[in-house]
Amino acid sequence: MSRWRSRPVVLCLAFAATVAATGCGGGAKKQERQADRQATTAASTPSPTPTFGVDHVRTSLLPPKDVASDVKPQAPTFPGLTEAGAPGCSASTVSLPGRPKTIGRQLETSKRGFTGTHYIQLIAVYPDSPAANAAMVKVRTKVKACPAKKHFPGKRLGNRRFSIEHTDTWTVTEDAIASWTHIRGFEKHVEPPRTSRFNVFYDVYDYAVRGNVVVATLYWERVKPTTAGQKIAEEATAVLTKQLQKIG
Repeated sequence: MSRWRSRPVVLCLAFAATVAATGCGGGAKKQERQADRQATTAASTPSPTPTFGVDHVRTSLLPPKDVASDVKPQAPTFPGLTEAGAPGCSASTVSLPGRPKTIGRQLETSKRGFTGTHYIQLIAVYPDSPAANAAMVKVRTKVKACPAKKHFPGKRLGNRRFSIEHTDTWTVTEDAIASWTHIRGFEKHVEPPRTSRFNVFYDVYDYAVRGNVVVATLYWERVKPTTAGQKIAEEATAVLTKQLQKIG
């Protein structure tokens, strides 16, 4: 967020034009030069790399109501969530390198006919910043390797389990959020219209690193085809921003 800082205005009352020109004007310019030098020095001084403890991260987790009004904690079922596995495209898993201390949780609402908000969160706390950055490099490589579009045929997974055919489209963006380096994978998962009125899934995969911490989340909703994906993406951004700000 931009910060506006007003510059002080120096007013002079002078009995002669020459005094006003040499006394007041010169003083104001000197103050401006000093302020410019201070601003330049501050801008050129990098902020120290933060180090976060596991206890701090744990107490900084967003309460469920800040994710969505009706979500509740669920027993982790997403593959790899309890084994340092970050959510990846098309329900895959990105195994984080090293042996970080991890915090994983799953929040969701469930309604007949369609599903509400689902939120999967994995936070990895590394010993130091280089280790966390190395993990982010692996995440970036995996995320960018996901195909832009892929069709998955339906198949039986067991006696009473099967997957529905679907097509996934995938886009990747990179930016910064709340001083964290951020990568987003946005996925649209579409099943045949005959399967349900709610045959579209928007999956928002977010990965962020700052200091010695890597945050990986999956925010998704199942919706009607007329629902814009931008709406779900904006909701995911709001939740992620709040979470990163709470950690620091």
